[in-house]
Amino acid sequence: MAKKRLVISILFVLGGLALIAFVSHKAIREAYRNRQIEKEVEILMQEAEKLRQDNKSLEDKIGYFETQEFQEWEAKKKLNFQKEDESVVVVRPSPSQETNESEPEKKEENGSKEDMPNYKKWWNYFFKY
Repeated sequence: MAKKRLVISILFVLGGLALIAFVSHKAIREAYRNRQIEKEVEILMQEAEKLRQDNKSLEDKIGYFETQEFQEWEAKKKLNFQKEDESVVVVRPSPSQETNESEPEKKEENGSKEDMPNYKKWWNYFFKY
């Protein structure tokens, strides 16, 4: 009878430990799953905030593009339009500036790459900027 009680006690304790282990395992697993979901929600909220900011920026741009000033500026820039009371002035560089700008072109023509020997071309390719 004492042995029977001892066996029943041991089985009861082992069953209790198994039940505690099972419940603990499920609780830890659920806590981990809950943390993963919280992380995902946080990431999605950050993404939603970024999308709200992008949306606000796009709405601001659309508002600017719909203004009369922008439309006039685009018409002037791309279509060469002007208002009735405006006059267009074309500014050309002075002749001295034109000759200074064309001098580097003449220097390049005199020292043309086609006139150089092949080994100099390779040397310049690898060792000159």
